[in-house]
Amino acid sequence: MPRTRRRGLAVVSGTLFTLAVGVSAVFAARSTGEPVHEIALGDGGVWVTSGESGMWGRVDRGANQLGTVVPGGASQETSSTRRADVLQDGRLVVGVSADGALVPLDAATGQAGEGRGQLPKATYSSGDRLYRPPLVDLRGRTIAMVEPGTGRVWAQRLDADGVGDLSAMTTSSPPLATVDQGDAAVAVDVDGDVKVVSATTGTVLDIPAEGDGFGEPERSTLELGGNGVDITAVGDRWVVLDPTNGRVWVEGQDDPQNVDGAPSGGDGPPLYAALQVPGVEADSVAVTTDLKTVLVGTQGSGTSRRGIDFGKSTQAVSIRSHFVARPVVNGPCLLGVRSQGTRVRYQVVCSDETLPATEVVLPGNLARSTPVVLRLNRGQVLVNDLDTGRVLDLSLNRELRIDTWPTADQLTTLKSRSS
Repeated sequence: MPRTRRRGLAVVSGTLFTLAVGVSAVFAARSTGEPVHEIALGDGGVWVTSGESGMWGRVDRGANQLGTVVPGGASQETSSTRRADVLQDGRLVVGVSADGALVPLDAATGQAGEGRGQLPKATYSSGDRLYRPPLVDLRGRTIAMVEPGTGRVWAQRLDADGVGDLSAMTTSSPPLATVDQGDAAVAVDVDGDVKVVSATTGTVLDIPAEGDGFGEPERSTLELGGNGVDITAVGDRWVVLDPTNGRVWVEGQDDPQNVDGAPSGGDGPPLYAALQVPGVEADSVAVTTDLKTVLVGTQGSGTSRRGIDFGKSTQAVSIRSHFVARPVVNGPCLLGVRSQGTRVRYQVVCSDETLPATEVVLPGNLARSTPVVLRLNRGQVLVNDLDTGRVLDLSLNRELRIDTWPTADQLTTLKSRSS
């Protein structure tokens, strides 16, 4: 049976957006039964990244442009497959450099802090084409990371006013827990609880956040295929995707559910798919595959049903060039995105309206190495290309691009100021 511990839903302000296709859709839901609190300075912007240049930036939604830019996330390696990323939990922001450094960012001043952490190496036993979830997650004032090969987990509670020192978030520090070896994955729920799973053993650890620390882990064991794994959360329940068998396990449910179009009984290649960004308690969880995003019931409501169909792309390319990203459930709406080469396809489905799949061309990236992702903060959603740094605001009924990254000369000035 599901655990009884439940907490209040997050407060999300109500906002009405208009898509580029000219159809209105509610992207954010107005909270009921909870007061709407004033957003503190730095809370309201959405942080994004700029591909090869390795810059982090905050989009100020009032002006629909970058209001703050912070350099320092570029890789010193020659590999083009590693890009800077960013984590955000309201005003708590952590830049992830292409070299795996965890950099505290001050959301109000735009300054990069000291006391930096370092991600572990991303080593996996399988070479199959699988969605590889990020090694680190931030939510509910908790930052947590996992070392896939060893299953070691590190986590830290953060102060509500700022990220502070992350120097303990390194593999040289004692781990918070270990979830067995074998392609482990980690997620943090909206309350700051840490969820971690091992693909090889099927072990799931649920580590509750308690004040400035963590409580004793709760352990479960699933029957997984062992070829990759993904994990997310709806409310305080973990959800695990087994790509080997194309099944979704939900905490508290005895049996898994099948994802539409997934391999049956482990026959064929594993499912290339990503679970949704962790969110509030819901009766379904979103899964994005190569061709669509489906909703799988979390209350034992049967097999998956289609939520988003990206449709056929106008560009004829191999399916292996497709990149999926975590879908986002935002109030009554579901947003999914898929990228391939220069093209990005997205769709929005709300409780009372389904919008057609839309394709946007982002020139400059024919040989894509990383996906286009959805950035979410305080009910605001942006599309961010990790390769090129392009940023799309789907709420606009004009040109969607709003990225205004500095030129090379301006970047040199920024770097000199930050050093």
